[in-house]
Amino acid sequence: MNYLPLFIYAIIISKKNSGQNEAESELQNKSKYNRQQFLIFVPLLILLVVVKQELHRQKANS
Repeated sequence: MNYLPLFIYAIIISKKNSGQNEAESELQNKSKYNRQQFLIFVPLLILLVVVKQELHRQKANS
């Protein structure tokens, strides 16, 4: 269901030939998006480190 609005928007952009304009406006914010992706990755990385440490601790106690 969520893909239907995206599909409709893609058709509208392709018919208006405004795809390049849409992309240019988003590329100006590229560094902001890179930063946001990194900030999302940090909690996942912390979780993985904690799980690895816990597994190592359990293995050492066995």
